[in-house]
Amino acid sequence: MNVEGRQFYWRYVYANGAVSVNELRLPVGRPVELVVTAPVNDVIHSWWVPAVAGKMDAIPGKVNHLRFEAPSEPGVFQGQCAEFCGVQHALMLASVRTVPSAEFDSWVSAQLGADTDLGSQTFSGACGPCHGLSGEGLIGPPLTGNATLADRQLLEQLLENGKNAMPAVGRGWDERQTEALIRYVQQRFASGG
Repeated sequence: MNVEGRQFYWRYVYANGAVSVNELRLPVGRPVELVVTAPVNDVIHSWWVPAVAGKMDAIPGKVNHLRFEAPSEPGVFQGQCAEFCGVQHALMLASVRTVPSAEFDSWVSAQLGADTDLGSQTFSGACGPCHGLSGEGLIGPPLTGNATLADRQLLEQLLENGKNAMPAVGRGWDERQTEALIRYVQQRFASGG
């Protein structure tokens, strides 16, 4: 399972290609190997969910491995980035949800078709820390009625390349994740919310 530390969210890519943001799902009691990294255009992060496993740095362009056995009981375990990674570092939270094996297998299979959920997760993790969970604007501009959202090509370029203080939050995403986010923000904010 791949773990990418990005300003200011965690992106998890499962063996079948499914993606989740900020919440990692694991089957109870199974051995786990996380392949932890960060994109070359990002900064150092440190994945840390203390009740599950030790810390592991996500270093741009480098690959680290963290091996452990998932907790033996279902539950939700909280953590966060343990390396100061920028102005919204405090909002870079992580959680691990352990579920029974059959539930995990069913969930990870279903994620390949769950674009609405992926759009919402991606917005909350990749956009919300700077633009606000309601698009009200925090350190980033407000999103409601923002003209950039109506221009698909401009929005794709912004996600891929960043601009000014905005990092390239979507660089390296697969088309499915980019599509899910664009549909989500256009539906939610482009016409005034």
